[in-house]
Amino acid sequence: MFRFFLLSIISISSVVGQVNIEGLRNPELNKTNFSVEIDSDIATQSNKDNWEITSELRFDKLFDNQSSILVVIEGEYSEQTVDSIKDVQENKGFVHTRYVIPLQSYELETFGQIELDNFRSLLKRNLLGGGLRFTVESAKVDNLNYGLGIMYEYEKYDRQLIITSDTIKSTNYVTMNKALNDKWFISSTSYIQFDISNPNMYRLLNISQIALSATDRIDIAFNFDSRYDTKPVLDQLSKSFFDFSIGLRYNF
Repeated sequence: MFRFFLLSIISISSVVGQVNIEGLRNPELNKTNFSVEIDSDIATQSNKDNWEITSELRFDKLFDNQSSILVVIEGEYSEQTVDSIKDVQENKGFVHTRYVIPLQSYELETFGQIELDNFRSLLKRNLLGGGLRFTVESAKVDNLNYGLGIMYEYEKYDRQLIITSDTIKSTNYVTMNKALNDKWFISSTSYIQFDISNPNMYRLLNISQIALSATDRIDIAFNFDSRYDTKPVLDQLSKSFFDFSIGLRYNF
């Protein structure tokens, strides 16, 4: 399925700066066994020397033993030219891979990730970890899951001075989604990550969406992202962030 995002009407504040892997899982994998998706958008402005490109490549595979692998590559790049001088506006992306092994009453997961984001002066963010994922049966929501894990995180920033950070963190999440009726859908994922050596240093993240299926082909999504970090790596970064956007999606 091709998905074309026509517009983003409102965007407030800053970047949350963390990949929501829960939003990238493929619930249809047990039916399809294998899938590859490629999305790409290119936008230009005729009256200005501006252009941007966004791309996504994902690969899903379900093996005979019911274990699965997910690989996602996403990138965004934009630049503008003023008086023959090019200025890079945005250059960010990530590569994420995850291997899932189903056991009796839970799933064992291992994952790795590489990320960069020049808007946040993030030169590199590397993750390597694993954990357990549990499914909770509930009559109130369609899907309810939580995960407990541990990961190694390395971050490198450039704000005139190179700043690095490497920590062992506990990473945990709760995720749910529910169809309110045949038109309205809601989903939410909350993360809490804290430094194993200093639990008072933690990061909270919530990513929620309310979606309206306006027609068979058109969806309207209201997105709410928020983050709180007790001690950002860079002192110039705010401890809290909030982002709100409205998007219109056309499904071919």
